[in-house]
Amino acid sequence: MNLEELSRWEVIEIEWSDSTQDGDWKPLEEALKWPENGCFTVGYYIQHNDKTIMVATSYFPEDDPTVGGVWTIPRATIKSLRRQQPHTHPTH
Repeated sequence: MNLEELSRWEVIEIEWSDSTQDGDWKPLEEALKWPENGCFTVGYYIQHNDKTIMVATSYFPEDDPTVGGVWTIPRATIKSLRRQQPHTHPTH
């Protein structure tokens, strides 16, 4: 999906890879079997730049919107991005 096509407050789902860490000692062969840590984040699209995309899990629409649960996800970690149900607010 082309990020330039998104409008602020559209609901999107981002599939991305997060880092993992385990402080325990283990044989290398066991460590090499660790699965990728896949994540899914659903939120209201706010903005993006060449390095990140920003979404909020909640927002209060007003002249100067208030947002909560803001995620800034590195674009290099994104595996897929999908629009969810269309969302528009009468004042935005």
